[in-house]
Amino acid sequence: MVEHIYIQDGDIFHPTHWAGSPWSATTQHGGPPNALFMRAAEHAAGEADMRVARLTVDILKPIPLQSLILSSSYARQGRRMAILDMKLSRADNGTPVALSRAVILKEHGEHEALFPAPHAARPGPDALNSHDLVSKERRETGPQGFHLAIQVRYGGANEEASREASDDPIIWFTAPLDLVDGEPMSPGQLCAAICDLTTVVSGRIRNAPPGTWDNTRMFKMLNTDTTLHLFRPQLGHWVGFGESSIIDYHGIGVADVTVYDEQGCLGRAVQTVASNA
Repeated sequence: MVEHIYIQDGDIFHPTHWAGSPWSATTQHGGPPNALFMRAAEHAAGEADMRVARLTVDILKPIPLQSLILSSSYARQGRRMAILDMKLSRADNGTPVALSRAVILKEHGEHEALFPAPHAARPGPDALNSHDLVSKERRETGPQGFHLAIQVRYGGANEEASREASDDPIIWFTAPLDLVDGEPMSPGQLCAAICDLTTVVSGRIRNAPPGTWDNTRMFKMLNTDTTLHLFRPQLGHWVGFGESSIIDYHGIGVADVTVYDEQGCLGRAVQTVASNA
């Protein structure tokens, strides 16, 4: 039986321990709220026969491990484009904790791509080594949460995959959880959740030898937001990061990754980074 992150009661989402964060026993990981916003955006897109092309999430304050209310309204609702504004607030006192905006566009299946995505061969998750997202110490002594469900594949398990991983590294993630009780997490929702890792993954890859996953490495930077640009939908339940980058100056930075599924590139994730020193 698949476990779930939230129990839904109308517009209220009650978190289970799977919503938790590695940083505190009283806060939520950033991934599950991203997925809740994507879920609402996907529902709106489905009703309009359109598709989510961009999702931006702004974190207003640490999101408590408490019940949340999700509300939404349209800033624009047209035949070819819709803009959906969303908010997560504490259920007990109404305090907003995160805001989101989704850009929803109409697809044109007959439109031939003017700038098609490159089709570079990449090793899939089955060809790479398995890792834990967080260190053994943190897994054994830290809070429970979403981070403990995330599976990581990185670094070559064979000579050819190892060479490809070193030359142009890709790292894969999945999390075998339902977002809401009794409702499988969609590939798009999983993608939004995993993209919360953009900063920490970019930093670890930059600071380690190619193909090496060091889950003990820490750095005092945190993301204040996540923006996910999608030119096509996520397929399947493995999300890949490639071409990662993280740069900072005087305590402010930017982290970004190219986002993949097992069919190839599908978009890009970007986070604003702030010093947590």
